Amino acid sequence: MKFIVVFALCLAVVTAELSKEFLEAIMKEEDEIGEECLKQENASQADMDELTEKKNPTRREGKCLIACYYEAYEMKEKDGKITEEGILKSLRGFKEQDEDIYKNLVKIMVEICLPEVKSTDRCEAAAEFEACYLSHTEKVNAIF
Repeated sequence: MKFIVVFALCLAVVTAELSKEFLEAIMKEEDEIGEECLKQENASQADMDELTEKKNPTRREGKCLIACYYEAYEMKEKDGKITEEGILKSLRGFKEQDEDIYKNLVKIMVEICLPEVKSTDRCEAAAEFEACYLSHTEKVNAIF
């Protein structure tokens, strides 16, 4: 079963600019994280399917699935808050691959979406951030 987190589905403006090895490594890591997060959050395959289809989760478990991924990528502090430092840390591999992609991701994630997160709930905050991210990446055709 292939697990693809929405976060990584949207992490590039032009995939041709990223190495095949880099993308394969991300997909492998996401598969492993996805299996763990499904168990940890008691999420269903339907919850995962919503994410892979770039839909906002309809169930709390789907929202918590996003939170679990963000935690695995260390985008969140222990209190559940998504942080700029965590986002930048999660993107370091992209910076090494392509500076322009990295800058576009930072602009969307840090400058636009991070301030949009209002909830203090771990799962709701992750879902708010993801919804903003998807909205803005679609506007700039940044989904691959």
